[in-house]
Amino acid sequence: MTNQPVTFTGAGTTVTNGALTYAWNFGDGTTGSGAVSSHNYAVHGSYTVTLTVRDDGGLTTTATQSISLLAPPATPTVVVQPGARTPNSMVQLTASATDPQGSALTYTWDFGDGTTGTGADLSHAYSAPGNFTARATATNALGLAATSAPAAVSIAWLPIRGRPSLTLHNPWHLTGQTLFANAPFIEPNGLPYTLEFDFGDGTTATINDTYRRAHRTYAGAGTYTVRVTARSAAGENTSFPRTVEVRTPAAAPVVTANALEPFCSGPYCGAASATSYSGSGLGVWRYHNPTASDATLDVSIGNVREGLSATLVFSNGRKLPTSPPAPGTQKLAVPSHEAMQESNRRFAQSLARVSSPPGAAPATNVVHAAAPPLGATRTWREMPFSGQTYNMRVVATCTFSTGRNGVIWLDADQLQSGAISPSRGQELADTLCGPNGAYERLIAFTGQDVWGAAAASSPHLIQDTPGLLDLNIMAPGVPVSSGFSGYFAAFNMNNTTFDPTSNAALSVVLNGGVLATYGDSTTRNTLIHELKHLANFYQRSLARGVYHAQWLEETSAMLAEDLISPLTTPQSRTEARISGYASWTGGFDLIGWTHPQGQSYNMAGSFGAFLHRRYGASLDVELVTMCADTATPESSYDCIDRYIQRHGGVGFEDEFARMGASTLGFAPGSQLPTGFGYPGLVVAGAPLEPVNTWGAESPFNATPLPVTPIFGRTMQTFSRDYIDAGQTSFHRTGVVVPAGTTLLVVVSEPPPQD
Repeated sequence: MTNQPVTFTGAGTTVTNGALTYAWNFGDGTTGSGAVSSHNYAVHGSYTVTLTVRDDGGLTTTATQSISLLAPPATPTVVVQPGARTPNSMVQLTASATDPQGSALTYTWDFGDGTTGTGADLSHAYSAPGNFTARATATNALGLAATSAPAAVSIAWLPIRGRPSLTLHNPWHLTGQTLFANAPFIEPNGLPYTLEFDFGDGTTATINDTYRRAHRTYAGAGTYTVRVTARSAAGENTSFPRTVEVRTPAAAPVVTANALEPFCSGPYCGAASATSYSGSGLGVWRYHNPTASDATLDVSIGNVREGLSATLVFSNGRKLPTSPPAPGTQKLAVPSHEAMQESNRRFAQSLARVSSPPGAAPATNVVHAAAPPLGATRTWREMPFSGQTYNMRVVATCTFSTGRNGVIWLDADQLQSGAISPSRGQELADTLCGPNGAYERLIAFTGQDVWGAAAASSPHLIQDTPGLLDLNIMAPGVPVSSGFSGYFAAFNMNNTTFDPTSNAALSVVLNGGVLATYGDSTTRNTLIHELKHLANFYQRSLARGVYHAQWLEETSAMLAEDLISPLTTPQSRTEARISGYASWTGGFDLIGWTHPQGQSYNMAGSFGAFLHRRYGASLDVELVTMCADTATPESSYDCIDRYIQRHGGVGFEDEFARMGASTLGFAPGSQLPTGFGYPGLVVAGAPLEPVNTWGAESPFNATPLPVTPIFGRTMQTFSRDYIDAGQTSFHRTGVVVPAGTTLLVVVSEPPPQD
């Protein structure tokens, strides 16, 4: 082939044996000499080579030889097909060439990144960004080859073209409250990324989930610039700033009875005077009628504008019913779950009648026993609802700081059929276990375990001897429609000597059908809820001989959810309960628990969440240690009333009215005056996010529930209007405020945009 040496050899003899000389004509205009000569032909083709031999006498002879130089394949043409050229994406490459002899060609590749390939048309993934040169070599059947010119391949990550959308959920708030922020962001290459929050006061936070919220409690009032920076694993970053305003709260206003007066003050209070709205913020006015007779008044609030809501909230926060209110004339310019808790209370009281006084049993030395191994099995009698026996299997365990074990059991038949994944059990373990898990958080409130020596006062109960009992979370595969999400049943604590049908296990039960069908968030919240019932049974009923009424027992379990769910579950149910109460119609009795399958939970959950944001986690502690109620609604009311007063509040009636104004009055999550709404806070390490109730309206609350012939104890109702175009004042005449009732007039505007 061309440009490669061709060696020619000649030989001759003479009769005199004299010297010979050799002269070559290579047929391409070039010559050579010597018996052996090499030559590179520049062009392929056929050539006649002539050799002339001369002796020392001058005699010559000539010989010729024809040769043909075969052409190699033509230089391949390489095409890099258009398309995404990011690391690990496939780059399509094509090589083409022709062979003068017409033989088939094979192709080999050097991709320029240390790897090779074969084929005329192929794809290759470059693992890292950079500039590469790909070459293809075409080889024919004779082994003749030609290599292409280098083809440039540029590999790079897709650039971040947008900025993270920094969302501040409460950019206007008061000192002591907590800012919550998140930053929806899409990494264009699907790579890991971090969101770095600079809160503008020298503190930062880093998260790696666009749906999680960072939070910060500022030490003082001021204006701060919050900046979020998204950093991709590709090495690119982008940032976005927003401004936060933190202001100092004002003292609560002094109010009198039987007068409509501003009930808020300071920053973000929209009540400018007894008859005027300030133009922004949440305006709250109060008329309290402590007398024994109904009172009638006219309501007139000026300086309002289109788009605002104006709500009359009537709140009877006493333990006594009264006559129904009247909003006047506008002038425009779960039964099975509750039964289980009642059964648990009666069970505990029956033990008290036949047992030693609570706490009388001496402490015993206990052994920290090993948890059952993964895969261990047992049967479980689910008697209250399905009446069936289920085969259960251990899918996760943990050991708590007390030495007690947590054991997660799923239905073995569900696992075998693939109806449920073992990962569901691990999700339950994530909620139960760990330093922020439900168990550790619950015992931290009081310093007392969920079971222990106080159970020794009854011979009927299972005991922590010789080893600590395991805490069992049982999720039998009952149908979704079985009538429960979860429960704690005291009769499962009976030993088998007393009750041969008992499961004899320290346990709470979850609906395995719900867990398998609807995921983990709801069931994980239910685990916390039911574990609190177990803790109350031991820490209050057995250890102290005191019992919550139904409404406070359920409220305490929802308080536990409020403080534990933000740390252990994807989503807390607190906001849904607040929104549920805001979107309903009022008209039911909290302490009477008159709407147990829905609104009683929403109302109690809202009240509990409101008190958490006002007084903190001391509420959870003192409900166990200082609440000596006797299972009557009134005694449990008195517990909350005394708690509020111990911590500087007026009492149950006042806080209940504030909660009603905040929820039914559509308080936003930001720009809230002191004492109202659901601001963002960190309570006992739990980030309680701000809750916006503005506009939580549905067809269900277009008309409030009737409250005739009486306005019940711990009951609220409302009348809501929206200010129309051209209106500058809100009027209602002949408003009737019943004896012992508080009227709150709430003017609210849509939440400000950050």
